[in-house]
Amino acid sequence: VILGSRVGFVAIQLLCLAAYGFVMYRARSVNDRTPVLVQKKASPFAAATGDAPATTWENIRSSAYDYNAAMALVKNVLIGSAITGFIHYKWGYVPPLIIQGLMNPITFISHPLFSIYFLGKPADGELKRPFAEENPAAMFGMGEKKEDAPPSSSTDNKVTDESAKPVAAEEAKKEDKKTQ
Repeated sequence: VILGSRVGFVAIQLLCLAAYGFVMYRARSVNDRTPVLVQKKASPFAAATGDAPATTWENIRSSAYDYNAAMALVKNVLIGSAITGFIHYKWGYVPPLIIQGLMNPITFISHPLFSIYFLGKPADGELKRPFAEENPAAMFGMGEKKEDAPPSSSTDNKVTDESAKPVAAEEAKKEDKKTQ
């Protein structure tokens, strides 16, 4: 039972990594240049330095967005596998191997990248980029899906939220002075 669990766990993790690699390869080879407006993540050290992180948005290509999403999933598989492997090695627990072996394929199949690249569905409706990020606490009824709506005007590459409007206004004044 233990040997079968180990072999199954490793095989499933390798299959998931191969599937994510295929998605990353396809995202690069398709080279879809459709712009996607995504929220830039603030530096985790910004709060420690006292900088108030403003929500900023940027346009990136769909293929780059898909590649980055697949890379994030690869990191999740690797980190989860390392933690699960450590727990199994250190304490000999088998259930984490089975649970992780089931959860990674379920995560992949339920992700929009699977529908787009494996099933060939168009990227509209629920598959529209940027994909809605799941809040892990929502699974237990403690939170809701995280959905930050992008700004309505996407004419500029970087748009700031309400808290950053004074900064944006000052930059606009500087630009006006330079052009005069």
